[in-house]
Amino acid sequence: MSGQITPSEWKLMRIIWESKEPLSLKDILNPLETEVEWSTSTVRTLLARLVNKQIVGVDKTSGHFKYYALVEKEAFQKQETKSFLDTVYEGSLKLLITAFVKDRKLSKNESKRLLEMIDELEDGIND
Repeated sequence: MSGQITPSEWKLMRIIWESKEPLSLKDILNPLETEVEWSTSTVRTLLARLVNKQIVGVDKTSGHFKYYALVEKEAFQKQETKSFLDTVYEGSLKLLITAFVKDRKLSKNESKRLLEMIDELEDGIND
């Protein structure tokens, strides 16, 4: 698995991750129709990029290409989040959280949940 993926590639990955079975190009195009106006060749190009990045696999044995995820959604999200944190905030979770809450008013419930999550993390470190 190599490289980050673009917002357009994320759209395809969400569809692929939702499916339990490998998907044909048509299976991927159908849910996209209401969201974007991409041509078949655009989606084919995006899929080829995901295959080259080793994020998506392709089964060519049935006569129709069938696409499937090579990486778990949660694992990939974790990797992308770490990459973002390292690149933008030099690995500092404190800077990320500060930037996030500084420009956004948190509700009492959100603040409470954030503190609970921090406590859980600290408990895990101290165990």
